[in-house]
Amino acid sequence: MKITIVCAGKVKEKYLAEGIADFKKRLAHYCRLSFCEVPEEKMPDDPSPAEKEKILAKETEKTIAAVPEGSCLILLDLKGEEMTSEGLVNAIGNLALNGKSSITFAIGGTFGYTDALREKADLRLSFFKMTFTHQMIRLILLEQVYRAFKIMRGEKYHWRKGCFYENFKNFIGTGTGHGLFLRRLRVRKQGTPGACGARSSLKGGKKGASPKIS
Repeated sequence: MKITIVCAGKVKEKYLAEGIADFKKRLAHYCRLSFCEVPEEKMPDDPSPAEKEKILAKETEKTIAAVPEGSCLILLDLKGEEMTSEGLVNAIGNLALNGKSSITFAIGGTFGYTDALREKADLRLSFFKMTFTHQMIRLILLEQVYRAFKIMRGEKYHWRKGCFYENFKNFIGTGTGHGLFLRRLRVRKQGTPGACGARSSLKGGKKGASPKIS
């Protein structure tokens, strides 16, 4: 499968660039990945609504032009559909079953895009209700695409239960997990409340005694 990431501007932060490079390397085993960085239009410090709309229209036009012909366009949009990682797997899987071998993810720039891009999209996807920089979203997107391929292949990476509490509970239920949990929270006395209201009690421990950590 071919996956294209169309985004505005270049990544400036070193830590983001390194993370993106890492996931590019990982994804090379699962798909043909390419990036198309559309030049960002310069926005005045205090633009009028008309100026802002004109600049966004130019940037949107460039983004649309960068989408490969015949590729399914998934737009990252705050007003888009929220889905789980498994939901993204289903979306990609359904596209493959329908004969789609090319998917393009589009990420807007600092000031977003016009409705023309929303109308062009086959799917509008929202990761969070919170706002992240468009550069950070690139790294998050790549991780989720990588996660999707790992789930599809049945390879170890994703916690399939989908419930943090259950995984957390199972983890601290083991001797090793409990010890690590106590170290991280620096729990000194048995019965001290920890994260999520949990208490640091060990089965068979004496009341008031500090838990033994090996």
